[in-house]
Amino acid sequence: MNIDMFWELIEKAKQEANGSVEKQTTILTDILVGFELKNIIEFEALFVQKQDEAYRLLLWDVCEFITCVGGEQNFLNFRVWLISRGKDVFTKALENPDSLHEILDPQSREDASYELFSYIALKAYVAKTGGPPATFPGPFAGTPHGKGLDSNQSIQEAFPNLYSKLVECPEY
Repeated sequence: MNIDMFWELIEKAKQEANGSVEKQTTILTDILVGFELKNIIEFEALFVQKQDEAYRLLLWDVCEFITCVGGEQNFLNFRVWLISRGKDVFTKALENPDSLHEILDPQSREDASYELFSYIALKAYVAKTGGPPATFPGPFAGTPHGKGLDSNQSIQEAFPNLYSKLVECPEY
């Protein structure tokens, strides 16, 4: 499993699911079950690598604005959701988090956080073997990359397109 195949599988499942992250999760799990165990483990390693790549303070700031919720678990679920949106969305968001305005619906901003997508490789492994792996790529470690908003910078200044599209959170 290489990074191109990783993104191709995510995109294929996303297209087949017609935008439903829940269906995409099931479809991608079913696809992975058809692979060798080595590939399932490699998929998980790439998934963890992408979570780490998105572990950025500025993305954390935008996550809290989009979902109106803070905390480490919510940010993890946001990064998982971000990966589920595919390579193009993921890459653009890393370069410019404000670009997420292109895909978000103001009526369902809370959907930008989806934990179950993070269990795809594990579910595929268990479905294929009947039990959990003895070893599996672990979660990333460390501190967030980059810097977040400056203390004197507002959400509106940092993410003007998102701010104009989404209804303001009560705490902002």
